[in-house]
Amino acid sequence: MDKSKQSRIEEWKEEFPELADEIDKACSAHGEDDLVVLRTRGGAAIFRTPTGAECNRFTSEILDDKPGKKAGAGGNLCRSCVVFPTKQVFAGWLERYGMIVTFVLPHLMRLGGSEAVERGKE
Repeated sequence: MDKSKQSRIEEWKEEFPELADEIDKACSAHGEDDLVVLRTRGGAAIFRTPTGAECNRFTSEILDDKPGKKAGAGGNLCRSCVVFPTKQVFAGWLERYGMIVTFVLPHLMRLGGSEAVERGKE
């Protein structure tokens, strides 16, 4: 099948064969349009769309002047939205590779509606 005609799920399974079962579970639980699958320095991970409450918390933490609040905001959002691996495993990745957050955040922001996304355009 031509790759341009494959669904996002099929593309993810092709790119991340080790996550095929987890992708199916995540799609069933959250829906294809509310997920992103990424390969980070720690490993492959699946993230869901942040909820309104999670987005509000992120915004509040970013705007907070208390020491440490701004610095932890991105990691908190990423940990909240990780579907796979477990939150504990992902937290370990963040301890070892703290800049994973800078890679994941733009994807979570897009899922959360920070920019218009057109589906179905090749």
